[in-house]
Amino acid sequence: MKTVSRRPHWLFLTALALCLCAAIGGSVLGAYLKDGEVIVVTCFAAGVAVALLLWWWTAEEAGKGAGHTLARLSLAIVGGLAFYANLTYALWAAKVPLKLRIIEEGRMAEHFWLGPATLVYAVFCWLVLRQRARDDK
Repeated sequence: MKTVSRRPHWLFLTALALCLCAAIGGSVLGAYLKDGEVIVVTCFAAGVAVALLLWWWTAEEAGKGAGHTLARLSLAIVGGLAFYANLTYALWAAKVPLKLRIIEEGRMAEHFWLGPATLVYAVFCWLVLRQRARDDK
């Protein structure tokens, strides 16, 4: 039986490097140009990078079956979304010029619950993943 390597795949590392470069380069460019669209895309790239990192870091806790894969996938997606949502709200609260339709329509304050809700759900996904990994041992 062929053993599965735990090393990250080159495609994964390339995607992670591109997201990190986009986040770093975009933050410098967005700060220099004070362009709201660049800053929003930078926040999104940082969220994708966080999702990829969570997927990679939870590989050691991965067990067998679709339940473990679903728990890892949920944690990665929601963790990236939580980072993106909270970063966007923090920048909006700091009066950084962001170009989002929800801000232009003046509805950003109505959705104050989104950042904390995504954080709570990310922690819930992490606890489910830890519990499933503990049950396999």
